[in-house]
Amino acid sequence: ARIETNKDTLSTVTKNDLQIKAILKTNSEQYELFKNPTLTIELPEQVESVEVSSVDILYGNGLEIKNYEINGRNIKIYLQVYCS
Repeated sequence: ARIETNKDTLSTVTKNDLQIKAILKTNSEQYELFKNPTLTIELPEQVESVEVSSVDILYGNGLEIKNYEINGRNIKIYLQVYCS
């Protein structure tokens, strides 16, 4: 996966509203997803707390978010694959 954010710098003084995109490579059989994969986004150690307002899929194509959890600086996203 490739990770992108909507900001290049973050403040240490105020709350940061940050959008994180995880872009999965699925354009080849080499990148075939396993049944119900999990993504883990590990944030830098400087991050003290995490609040998630939403977790969405832009182009699912048979992929849905089953659930997500926050464990310290890690955001774990559980995906569900639907094959047609």
